[in-house]
Amino acid sequence: MDDKLSKQELLEKITRLEKESYKLKKNEARLESLLKLSQLSDTTEEKIREYALESIVSITGSQGGYIHFFNEDNNTIDLVSWSKSVLETCSAEQTKHYPIDCAGLWADSIRFKKPVVHNDFQNLPNKKGYPDGHFKVIRHLSVPIFDQGKIVAVGGVGNKKNKYNDSDQKQTMLFLNNMWSILQQKKAEAILKRYSIEDSLTKIANRRRFDEVIDIEWNRLLRSKNKLSVILFDVDFFKLYNDTYGHLQGDFCLKMVSTCIKDQIRRAGELVARYGGEEIAIILPCSDFRSAFKIANSICQKVHDLKIPHSKSSVSDYVTVSAGVATVIPHRDINYLYLLKSVDEELYTAKERGRNQVYGHEL
Repeated sequence: MDDKLSKQELLEKITRLEKESYKLKKNEARLESLLKLSQLSDTTEEKIREYALESIVSITGSQGGYIHFFNEDNNTIDLVSWSKSVLETCSAEQTKHYPIDCAGLWADSIRFKKPVVHNDFQNLPNKKGYPDGHFKVIRHLSVPIFDQGKIVAVGGVGNKKNKYNDSDQKQTMLFLNNMWSILQQKKAEAILKRYSIEDSLTKIANRRRFDEVIDIEWNRLLRSKNKLSVILFDVDFFKLYNDTYGHLQGDFCLKMVSTCIKDQIRRAGELVARYGGEEIAIILPCSDFRSAFKIANSICQKVHDLKIPHSKSSVSDYVTVSAGVATVIPHRDINYLYLLKSVDEELYTAKERGRNQVYGHEL
């Protein structure tokens, strides 16, 4: 009897140790997944969502899952992410935009603003059907994702072998909230990066970005022995324009001219930037002098064709620009400052000789 009892106790101990080992491995897997999630800030938003989604499907032992965005202001859901297992088995047509009023029980976590578990989904009252070929839901867990008190997204998993429990809710909430924090951080970094290289008024590149790009292109073309051209524009009689029409209208004028210039530049690697004040520069890698000069003349005409009134201009009834052009094959005896000095001198010549024209030369 004692011997049998010892065996029973031994079996219970083994079972307990196996459960503890399984729980430990599961916790280790969760922590490893969370760590990897926190290190995904350098990848795309889509890949961050995909990793978080596949993680919650795996950790909860589910057969499928989703992450969708919610617009609380107009009460609609944008269906954006399904787990790989769902995409492999679901043949139903995917809807991209969904009113919350038309959504089934899977959206209850949005309606109730809290995690919701349906462990007997098929037998729930008021359950809406789904189209042919849709992923069949047996059990379901969904959680809302909040940002500053507003629901911004919903995530869910389905068809765990056993019932979903509090631990599944907590794990899902933990992963999705971490995911959202990383996505928000990426958006903030993107905004900061944009403002660090973009002129706030004209929305073209700023001087800092100009300096970065011309340094990069100079060194690149130094190796390839190809040509580098720069065009520098200046709005004619801009101080008189501001004095006549006011600074708000002056800002509007600069925006119009900047947009006009930017619209003429389409080749990869070319850059339009606010060089300073009312000066706008273009970097043209691998462009010879003839091509750059032609572009400058064309832009001068395009700006005039905007027909922005300028009653104080002595060269036209409309706003015009002057331009300087310089082209060089980069070499080690000089640097790009030599090119910029030359293009500035050409611009000065264009202004001295009557404005609304282009001057330049190849160095």
